[in-house]
Amino acid sequence: MDLSVRLAIILGLVLLPLPRKPVLSEVIIDRPVMLAFGDWSRHSTSLWLKPAFCLFEDWLGEAVDKTLANRETAFIQVEVRRDDDNSTYKMPTRFSIPNCDPLISEPQNVEVFAYQLGPDITCINDSCVVQVLPDSKYWVRYALYSEGQELVAATNWSEPLLTKGEPGDHHSLNKPFGRSGGMVVITVILSVAMCLLLVAMTVALVMARK
Repeated sequence: MDLSVRLAIILGLVLLPLPRKPVLSEVIIDRPVMLAFGDWSRHSTSLWLKPAFCLFEDWLGEAVDKTLANRETAFIQVEVRRDDDNSTYKMPTRFSIPNCDPLISEPQNVEVFAYQLGPDITCINDSCVVQVLPDSKYWVRYALYSEGQELVAATNWSEPLLTKGEPGDHHSLNKPFGRSGGMVVITVILSVAMCLLLVAMTVALVMARK
């Protein structure tokens, strides 16, 4: 075979593109992220979230390749976005896959009942830590990762979840008239009673002089 032909064949083999690793496309699960206990879940530096019940089962129902994640080794990551910030953050804790129905068996630890978002969250690559701030908006989604840390499914981003203001609003306690509703009622009753007592004493004195 001619030398130039051989060189062309060898060069062609060298330049052949390498097979690409298939890119995983996560399944988007239409399951809302909600507060665990309604308004009681909102605090100044934390939010309590309802766990990702049935997220794994929802993914199984839609996944093309169900071998990408195993229930025993997969985990849930809570991802967070802040107002006026394009970065995505996460909760430091990874959560195991919860029961689809929490009543199937007795929960073994508190994370089954609720996920605590705050007081700190971290950058996705663990390079920073930021605080959850009072009176601020946060958007949350649940992401399902395989044992190899491949993202296989995620919920849509939640509606904005608002933390409460500074706890206790302690500044109002230093105001001279910063009283509760109960104290106001008691003060009014005592004032009326004092007025009636003074009137009664005045009438008694007038009657005594006659």
